[in-house]
Amino acid sequence: MTNPEPAPPPTATDTDTAPAVKSRRGRTILWILAAAVALGLVTGSAFGAGYLVGRPGKEEYKISVYMKKDATQAEKDAVRAALEALAPIEAVTFKTKEEAAADAQEMFRDYPETLEQMTAENLPESFNTTITRRNLTCAEIRPIPALAGVETFFVGRPMPESGDRPAAKIECGT
Repeated sequence: MTNPEPAPPPTATDTDTAPAVKSRRGRTILWILAAAVALGLVTGSAFGAGYLVGRPGKEEYKISVYMKKDATQAEKDAVRAALEALAPIEAVTFKTKEEAAADAQEMFRDYPETLEQMTAENLPESFNTTITRRNLTCAEIRPIPALAGVETFFVGRPMPESGDRPAAKIECGT
């Protein structure tokens, strides 16, 4: 058997180019990785900013709860507590029958036939408040009309030009 000829010793050019090739390949891989990370960060930031910009703003909702004529103080206290649990932006207010009649006299002053029916004996006591939400869910307000002593429950969004008057009633079904 013959011995294969030994490989010639490396020359200066062979030893100089091998590490350079590896070094260039390594730098290329690093640049590709850096570009991929940067692209991921930019894409993630753009998605996050788009999500935040596209979120609906907070809306105001007016809530009115009209009590039954024979509602007890304990039932009224339970309604007040339920409304306060919604974290309203203004205090929960209670309106007596007399205050409701005075408001009706002002609101319907041009309709004398209607005013005859707007007496303290005919109008209910009520609670009113305002809450803000990005998305109002029925789950958070549905328990209120089911409380003892509640006659009527109303949730609406105010009209911009009308101040307190609601533009639309929110229906959840009970």
